[in-house]
Amino acid sequence: MSYVDEANLSAAQPAPGPAARVPAPHADPRGPRSAEDAPASGPEASDDGVSRLGRARRLRKGPEFERVFKEGVAIGGPFLLVRTIANDVGHVRWGFAAGKKVFPGSPARNRMRRRMKAAAVELDAEGGVDVVVVARSAAAGMEFERLVDELQRQLRRVGYVVARREL
Repeated sequence: MSYVDEANLSAAQPAPGPAARVPAPHADPRGPRSAEDAPASGPEASDDGVSRLGRARRLRKGPEFERVFKEGVAIGGPFLLVRTIANDVGHVRWGFAAGKKVFPGSPARNRMRRRMKAAAVELDAEGGVDVVVVARSAAAGMEFERLVDELQRQLRRVGYVVARREL
C-alpha cells in the first residue's frame, strides 16, 4: 500500500471540458408577447382532463361532504356508492372517499381515490350537481375501463346521465 504525501498535491483545478452543458429554455426568455400568448389559468385552463377536476371542481371541506351525505340521493352497487345533490355553483363538483376499514393502508386508499378521480375525468359531466363517490372493497381489483363503466352506470341510476369523453 502506498501513501500519497498530501503536501505534494496540486491545488489547481483541472481545466473545464469543451463546454458546460446548460439546458436550453423551452420558451422565449422574455415571456409571452401578449395576453393571448400567455397560458390560461384557472379551472377551465386546458382540456387535458387534469384541470377538469381542479380545486373548483372538487368537494374539499367536511361540511360540503356532510351535506351530500345527509341530504343527497344515494345509489349503491357492489363496487361503488354514489351520492348526489344539486348545487348552485353551475358545474359538477366531485368528492372521492375510500374508507380506512375498507382500505386499511394509506397507499391503497390514495390509489383508489386517484383511480376514481381518473374515472370521473373520463366522463363528460355537465350541470350543477355535487357527486361523492365511495369505493367499496370489490373496486380495488377492478380494471380501469370497468371502473369508468361502473361509475357511469351508478350516475345513470341516480338520474344523472353522463357520456364518456371523446378523446
